[in-house]
Amino acid sequence: MTITEITGYIVLVLLVYSVYIIPKAIGEYQGVFKEPADPFFGKMKEDCKWTHGMTFKSMIIGFIGGLLVMLIIQEQVQRYFGIPASAFVIFIILIPITIYALKKSKKNKIIAKNRNIEEEKISS
Repeated sequence: MTITEITGYIVLVLLVYSVYIIPKAIGEYQGVFKEPADPFFGKMKEDCKWTHGMTFKSMIIGFIGGLLVMLIIQEQVQRYFGIPASAFVIFIILIPITIYALKKSKKNKIIAKNRNIEEEKISS
């Protein structure tokens, strides 16, 4: 295998990872929210808890917008500098997004846990 083939696979893995981490980062940015009630699946309004992370809105924005932006960046860098440079640029772009998602997830987890405890005390 050549360097180009290896970095081509790395680009594919990074793009698949970006499909996961970009919607997660957008969802964490939106903060803590109440789970939606869904009587079809048996989830009543009283059973809903505070949660955080991906929502349908963040997934749509991340899947469509995030992936398109990453593909455009990857294609332009690949055109002018080659596949190894495009893998490096995508990796550099995903590092701060990943760090942000992890830090914000920890904060939102604590906030959601506290709100759920408060609601349990109120309902008791």
